[in-house]
Amino acid sequence: MSEPLSARHYTEAAPFAREAEAIFGATWQYLCHESELEEQEGLDAAKLETLAGFVFINRDSGAPAMATLFGPIEQEIAGYAPGARNWVRRHHSTQDLACNWKVAVENYSECYHCAVAHPFLAEGVFDMASYRIETGGLLQRHSCRGRPASEVAYGMDADATPRGGDFASWYLWPNFALEVYPGGYLDIYHWAPLDTGTTRQTIAWYGAPDVPAAQLEEIGALHLANTVAEDWRLVEAVQRGLANRGYGDGALMIDRARSEKSEHAVAHFQGLVRDALGT
Repeated sequence: MSEPLSARHYTEAAPFAREAEAIFGATWQYLCHESELEEQEGLDAAKLETLAGFVFINRDSGAPAMATLFGPIEQEIAGYAPGARNWVRRHHSTQDLACNWKVAVENYSECYHCAVAHPFLAEGVFDMASYRIETGGLLQRHSCRGRPASEVAYGMDADATPRGGDFASWYLWPNFALEVYPGGYLDIYHWAPLDTGTTRQTIAWYGAPDVPAAQLEEIGALHLANTVAEDWRLVEAVQRGLANRGYGDGALMIDRARSEKSEHAVAHFQGLVRDALGT
């Protein structure tokens, strides 16, 4: 078991104000895909780098390079989504979640709720028994086998990419994740804190230029109507619970197998928050 962050880290203005500089003023922040860079105006950044075709900026001129912080994940991503640097966006959505940004990231950092809350994923995409989460440094890696193509809830070709039958995702501290779904469909999550209790979530789906747009639009729409809508309700309910006077700090449950039922990645994330804030 691990002791979690107290509720005040999610509900009070003072911790949120400290995070603005201690976390978001000193980390790599997602901006866009390379194919969308010309649309950006008035960039206020000391440094700019790309990773797997996605553009990140950092206000800290002395910040270590992304390759130093995150290691060889670009090569890992290429095993699931080769050529992603040249892919194009096919589906895009934003949601203003009534929750602290950390609630959204923590929801992403475990999948013990998936079997109950996400039937689209648990029954139509993932082989949940194989789901594992690895943590280390400033990263989380999620992975599992996909269901047989005949059981997947959307049209896909398991031979489209070298790992086309599998799922993998990489969470990059503090507020970005990149996923590749069975069939080689790539999507990103970005959680931008607007205030203590509001987070703007951006999700975008990308594919190779020769992949019919309708395929990405289909999976993007299914994901939005199912997983996103389900998580939206969950994170807002958690935020309401944290703000309730009756809330009491519990404990994070961690299993040795580091399976989807374990909260070790939540504990890892909260450790990064503590380190950044010096608490």
